[in-house]
Amino acid sequence: MMPSIELRLATMRRALNEVILPAIAADNALAREQAQLLVAHLDLMAVQLAEAATVDAMIARGTETLASGLVARAAGGVHTQAAAHALRAQLNDGRPCTSTARRAALAAAIDALLGALALDGETACRHAAHDLIVEHALRDGMVERVFFASNGLDPERAELPSLANLLALTR
Repeated sequence: MMPSIELRLATMRRALNEVILPAIAADNALAREQAQLLVAHLDLMAVQLAEAATVDAMIARGTETLASGLVARAAGGVHTQAAAHALRAQLNDGRPCTSTARRAALAAAIDALLGALALDGETACRHAAHDLIVEHALRDGMVERVFFASNGLDPERAELPSLANLLALTR
């Protein structure tokens, strides 16, 4: 029987707290801090595990939406047209955006289009790209803030929607 990810996270946490941390010399502050940081990350991962794939898919859809919007509005000279063509090819390659390699390729193609727009993109297209990027950043920023709210570091976490409510709004 293969142990669940939840059990594996709990086992790692227990090993750090009960064996590794007590074995670290009290005067080794950096090692103690790093081990405690690992425990905190394991705790956060355990909380996030149930929704991680859903959040990842949501972020992937947002990236694809940004790419589609940029391609649809791309207008300009040869650099812009070539970069738009390359981004369109990335969008239509058939691989899911949830893979790391696919997401990196799509991000690189978006970046290339933005660079091309700076060279010879039409003014209206550059303005539209700006608006799309800001909208994308606000949406993804909210998703990331909500997803990581349980770490307690967001000063406005009490004002954030729950992850369940955010996911329901974006499905």
